[in-house]
Amino acid sequence: MRLRECDLSYLRSAVQSLASSTRVTLAANGATAEISGRCSPYTSHRTVEYRSNSATSTGNLAIIAINSRYALAVYTDDPEDLIAPWPLSDDSFERESLQLTVPRTVLTPLLREVERWIGPVQLPSVVHVMQSVHVLDGFDEAGRPVWRKAASISDVPEIEVSDSFTNGEPEAL
Repeated sequence: MRLRECDLSYLRSAVQSLASSTRVTLAANGATAEISGRCSPYTSHRTVEYRSNSATSTGNLAIIAINSRYALAVYTDDPEDLIAPWPLSDDSFERESLQLTVPRTVLTPLLREVERWIGPVQLPSVVHVMQSVHVLDGFDEAGRPVWRKAASISDVPEIEVSDSFTNGEPEAL
């Protein structure tokens, strides 16, 4: 599979962010760890909550990592009929799934964190990664990317209100 350098760069940014963010959710080996306060200098401010996770206990889905900006799923085999394990939109921007085939070493910072909080994960030398990325809408006049905004409540057409209601109360028959 041919890989664009910009996609590899975006993947490395996502891996670094997931490996070092203050709040992250990691899932592997049938367990999920929600970690918060990781950047606090005080260990009493760092928390982790564990629960079971059936998505990563069987099949070829090995790791899921999600923080406020990035979402990443690592598969041991080439996934068929892939369904994203996360929503494809957030509060402000539309997202799409990007599928990449990369060497396991690209994920090293993230693998260290998974091993620290959950345990070691056996991965082949080449893994298949699905990453949630913002949908590019174009570029502004300075050449900066403009991301496509998600539909908001204000974009939904207004619904006609029936005349049978007056001040929120139904009229007497």
